[in-house]
Amino acid sequence: MSARRDAMSDLEIDGLLRALILEGSNATPTGMTEAALSRVARTAQARSRGATLRSVASAVGPAWALAAAVVLAVGLGVFLSQQGNGPMTSPSPGPSASPTQSAPPSSPSSGQGLVTVGSVSAGYELTIPASWKPVSSGGSDAQRWLGTDGDVMVSYGSSIFDGGDVTVCAPPAAGADTCTSLRHGYLAPFDPAVDGVGPISVEVWLDRCDGRCPITETEVTLDGERAAYTRAWIGDRQVTYVSTFHDRRPVIVYWSEPVELADEARILDMLASFRFRSAAPEDASPTPVLDPSEPVVYTNVDDGYEITMPRSWADATSAGDSGVRWFGTHGGFGTFAGPPLIISVGSPKGAVTVCNDSAFDCGTATATTLDELDAAIHPVPEQFASAVRRDKEGTLKLGGEPGRYERPGYAMTSNEVGIGKSKGGNCLGCPGLRYLAYTIHESRPVVLSIDWWTIGFERVHYDDITDMINSFRFLD
Repeated sequence: MSARRDAMSDLEIDGLLRALILEGSNATPTGMTEAALSRVARTAQARSRGATLRSVASAVGPAWALAAAVVLAVGLGVFLSQQGNGPMTSPSPGPSASPTQSAPPSSPSSGQGLVTVGSVSAGYELTIPASWKPVSSGGSDAQRWLGTDGDVMVSYGSSIFDGGDVTVCAPPAAGADTCTSLRHGYLAPFDPAVDGVGPISVEVWLDRCDGRCPITETEVTLDGERAAYTRAWIGDRQVTYVSTFHDRRPVIVYWSEPVELADEARILDMLASFRFRSAAPEDASPTPVLDPSEPVVYTNVDDGYEITMPRSWADATSAGDSGVRWFGTHGGFGTFAGPPLIISVGSPKGAVTVCNDSAFDCGTATATTLDELDAAIHPVPEQFASAVRRDKEGTLKLGGEPGRYERPGYAMTSNEVGIGKSKGGNCLGCPGLRYLAYTIHESRPVVLSIDWWTIGFERVHYDDITDMINSFRFLD
């Protein structure tokens, strides 16, 4: 296991980004990915760790399809505008609150009675003002209570081994999602000292203000768990988040108050009352017995091939059209829930299923030669074809047969798409980009289609992808 690297400075990372999108650049600058991931390690969403076939067992979910791109963007000093985090009215100077500050003037609920909410089945209990009543939370994993002088919401997400999804909300804002689901996975091989261990930073979520929200982040405990204590002034609301993991499950306690009634002392009292509850020890999240990144051999007798891939991919397979197999958790970077690997084997007459625009929008092509197959498949979806330039291609061996590969370039000819579209664009996060390896075997076209951002963000190292392609062989 490689040592975790110290973060690079903003200037160094910005310089590497500029190098990345310059004309003529066709590879990630040395150290950029590791540095960016190291920079945002505290978010518990991506941390670089050296390992053979370093695939992540849980990745970005559909509701937050570009969250990982946001994480990288924050590390590079770039704001991801297509996340829906649109511009907001510049806030008035807000308080730099911390858990040790004195309380502001009393709010209407001060001196009123308190009630305990939550339950054993919910997994926690919390004391809140009796005047606050339950309302819809916007998430199946969350409960919310609302009063005239504030509200509180507790999101108790799923285990990192089941996706790690947790609902997070903020005050309504034009062009920004009020609530969404963040996904917190784990790296492979699983490290019990790191994966699913708090605190959890919500700074990326709070960057919805494009740097204009006064934010403070310190550390507290949530019933004994180390937690991030984050406060921000958004519009006319003072918001507070306490976020951590418990039993490998992300937990976020969120308060929202009118600025003029903000009462941190009341929040700290509620925080002190919070207790985790569990119905039985067997409710605890299991620790995986098998390393999900371990290379295993997958054999497909019906379609006549075998290939070595990460265990997590081989354990999560599904069939598409005839001769098509999807592998992985359908959560690769930039794919909007597309699978990290698709293998398509055609018929002896050359009919083959190709998925050029998305993993879910496939059609049939006919190709009996490499040139015909080359013309039928594309590493870049049609919607980005005029914007993404410098597709890379070359020759290789696939199952002992002469074959070819194609992959997208990084640089753009348009500033209308991609992460930094207002800054020139580089198509980080553009969905549907694929690395393609293909051949013709006994008149049957064969295509391996790999999510490009799974490679680009080192969910699986490029060298491991090469090993995987080299392991492919035909059974006949």
